[in-house]
Amino acid sequence: MFELVCRDINVDIISIPFEDKINFNLKKSQIKEAIDKGTFFEICYGEFVKDISKRSIFISNVLMLAEVTKGRNLIISSGVDNYINHRSPYDIMTM
Repeated sequence: MFELVCRDINVDIISIPFEDKINFNLKKSQIKEAIDKGTFFEICYGEFVKDISKRSIFISNVLMLAEVTKGRNLIISSGVDNYINHRSPYDIMTM
């Protein structure tokens, strides 16, 4: 499904759940095609803040995506419904 979305379907934002281990490979060719089409990738840090036990999985998944995209076309959002879990931009940069 990820390959189909990156190559054939015209979407603006792809949001991947980073709180669980990604069970597919992020291939550079697929990501590059999506970026060339103008697709952005959303990183929701809400689960990272709520559940500390998922921290290592979240960080490894985000690093994998950031490495493949080289930091281009990334959107960082909270994805939380409670204002207490929101973080300042400075907190996000230190993560």
